[in-house]
Amino acid sequence: MSFNGPLPPRMLHQELHCQCGVPGVQGFFQLLKEGTQRGPTNVLLFLFVALQLVYTSITYIVFIKTIIYILPVQLNSEDMNNKYNEEKHQRLLEVGRKIEKGITHKLEPPFIDSILGTLDFFGASQGELQQFTFDLKAAKYKIWDFLGMNYDSEYMQSKPVFVGLDKLVDLYIKMENVGGFAWFLRGHDLQIEEPKKCADCIESYKDWSSKSPEQLAEEQKEKEDFFGGVIDIA
Repeated sequence: MSFNGPLPPRMLHQELHCQCGVPGVQGFFQLLKEGTQRGPTNVLLFLFVALQLVYTSITYIVFIKTIIYILPVQLNSEDMNNKYNEEKHQRLLEVGRKIEKGITHKLEPPFIDSILGTLDFFGASQGELQQFTFDLKAAKYKIWDFLGMNYDSEYMQSKPVFVGLDKLVDLYIKMENVGGFAWFLRGHDLQIEEPKKCADCIESYKDWSSKSPEQLAEEQKEKEDFFGGVIDIA
């Protein structure tokens, strides 16, 4: 017994699933051709079911891509947030208030550049670096104040640069000397070395800061003559 009239919706859906789902595009056009021969009503039903299948496929694709993108970001954010230590933050404030007096920091530009370079290395974005530069070069926040407000920031805690901020906070607390803290960054690698107190760094900064601009310029010239102008001691 043959059936040449329009397919009922249930039969149409079954035929679409069998023919279009397995052979793919070729089956799709074959079914469309057969549906056209059977009548316009069958074609409309066929197109309706086909659109449903396309919509469902797109929805699944968007959902999967959203999960793939969002899940690692959430995990990374949680991992960063776990690094915040309130006790460490309070210790930073205690040490900072003890060793940095006055309204602004007293570090010279080369040492501010060392702090900014460290944060750049640890993944600070251009926007974050611009803000850091303003804070340290224009506003001239005290170092402990600068570190504290960024370490305590929920925004920064979710960023890659927070790893660098955490290391700088550790170094500041252990050094207990602003000049030694800044000098450490010029001669040590925080990616490899653990933050620690460095007596030589403290003495080196004291020696450097006690020299006149003329003496520093002379030392710079000697370094350039020896290394070919690639070393900056300032």
